[in-house]
Amino acid sequence: MLSLVLALTLAAGARAAVLPRDVAVAIFAKQSAVDDERGAVAGQCATWVRSLGAPAAIFTDVARRAPAACASVAVRECCPGNASLGRSRAAAQYKREVAHARVLAWLEASGITARWILETEYDTWFDGEKLLDYLSTVERGVNASATPAVAGNWQGPFTILSRPMLRILSDRGFADVCRHRFLKCRAMLAAKSRPSNCRDVVVDGTVPGAAYNDDQLLAFCAGRVAGAAVLHPPGPASDCRETGLLEPEPAGRTYVAVHNRGEAAPDAAWTARPPNLLAFHPASSDRSVFSREFRLKM
Repeated sequence: MLSLVLALTLAAGARAAVLPRDVAVAIFAKQSAVDDERGAVAGQCATWVRSLGAPAAIFTDVARRAPAACASVAVRECCPGNASLGRSRAAAQYKREVAHARVLAWLEASGITARWILETEYDTWFDGEKLLDYLSTVERGVNASATPAVAGNWQGPFTILSRPMLRILSDRGFADVCRHRFLKCRAMLAAKSRPSNCRDVVVDGTVPGAAYNDDQLLAFCAGRVAGAAVLHPPGPASDCRETGLLEPEPAGRTYVAVHNRGEAAPDAAWTARPPNLLAFHPASSDRSVFSREFRLKM
């Protein structure tokens, strides 16, 4: 089980409390998960999405009715004209670069004023109370209304963008130029060349059959936005590979996101669950298990 520490040591100052209305949740889900009344999407809606109380939308291949548990959650087509992106895990890696603009359009069309956008996946769990506290701490040093920022980890399940960052990533011209540079860097790295402007390119863990993972591209592009604040850029800590990351705790407020790659989800008696657990992925593919594991207060 791999853990990611989200640690903040920020300058002292007035702390603005982040409220549920200041956060919008965008859940990227495969169509079969949306259609399943007992699946992980229903589990999310019935647990942490409901308790957080923030505006939320599910972005999927076809915009149709969501599970009953998601009655208050919007459903949007993620990639108009690109439904084939949902046909395989490899093709799905290209969804998010298209969907950023759809998320922004949902916010604007719905009159949602959120300054933070949590982009996550259909099998991820968050502690809503800790999420708001974490972002309140971030805002002691980052003006989310004016600064392009990545406050969460760059990995797909744990991506938290400020609204200005989402707006930039939604720009087709910027995205196309950045993707071209990213692919050029990957080609040079494959040829054993290591130019300095490619140091933050992540290649490990690329889904078989995909040219890159969606979060690898996001990390690269966010790092090339002028004036951006990227709190957890790619590196040993943020890609969950550094051992002993939890001891000793860094100074400042610390939360943990657990990326449980390929292992069975823990049960409600998970004794290793950190008391400062902010997020967990993958939570479960079944609503009843999802609810039993994570509905409990920690």
